[in-house]
Amino acid sequence: MFFAALDLGSNTVSTLVRQAKSEGLVSVAKISECTRLGENLAATGNLQPAAMQRTIAAAARQLERIRCDFAPLRLTAVGTSAVRDAKNGADFLEQCRQELGLCDTPAVLSGQIEAELTFRGASDAFPATTPVINLDPGGASTEVALGFPGDLRIATSFTAGCVRWCDRFGLGDVFTEKEAKAATTATRELLSPQLEEFRNALAELTLRSSTAPILSVTGGTATSLAAVLLNRDEGARSLHGRSFTFATIAALQRRLARLPAEAREALPGLRPGRGSVLPAGLIILLTIMEALGLPEVMANTHGLRYGLTAALYAHDTRLPVCLAQP
Repeated sequence: MFFAALDLGSNTVSTLVRQAKSEGLVSVAKISECTRLGENLAATGNLQPAAMQRTIAAAARQLERIRCDFAPLRLTAVGTSAVRDAKNGADFLEQCRQELGLCDTPAVLSGQIEAELTFRGASDAFPATTPVINLDPGGASTEVALGFPGDLRIATSFTAGCVRWCDRFGLGDVFTEKEAKAATTATRELLSPQLEEFRNALAELTLRSSTAPILSVTGGTATSLAAVLLNRDEGARSLHGRSFTFATIAALQRRLARLPAEAREALPGLRPGRGSVLPAGLIILLTIMEALGLPEVMANTHGLRYGLTAALYAHDTRLPVCLAQP
């Protein structure tokens, strides 16, 4: 049996397929494409028609591929921050159901559940005694979760995302230090109400373990960061588990600020659509690292889709079965 997750993200449409084997779920296919579903959402309150069509078209291509290659197949599909924030989000998901030939409508994940499932996928390969802090700077929101693998303590979401911040602060092309500082300040303001709770939980996790906490970053920001710094394709397996210091990431953010959009998009390793939003994702990441006093981060290519497929395999009733193919 194959288990798949279709993530209709705010910046990227992604599909993961995992096969159930005696040793557990094994990844057999990953597909990803930037469609910027959340483009101009903050200004209009709605998903834009062109963005919806780009997203549905990308999802259709991905589903066609996995339907042909994997059977028997069970698939769940979800929308995240852009869909839950948009006034026409429910209409978009119904359109997805109809145009993609799904047997159920994709679910809208709350920020809390998105953070929980992302942590589940990101932490499942770590030892049970390792404290993990996972950050996922997505297109329209950022999820933060802390705990041990299988023992989640805090999971939350706030509305700072790479597409949202790119649009709001003009970070998609060359930008100034003043604009970067404005995005940093806005991120700090959103983080501030829970910052003390995060710090206390981090201190408790550290006291309870002889292993130092691991800060992991998932999603498109993670893969793009590693791809640029290592000069390798985003799909390379060697990106997973690579660590980078605060100073290295900050230097990359300053470098990208000086590059026009076209030059960013041409950077080796980046997939189309990543370059314009990467600086915003790095600003969010750096702000949280600084606030929590964490000097290093590990790029983690697991995350929400891994958590979704694990939950689907475990018959989690919060997730719809949108495709059941014999």
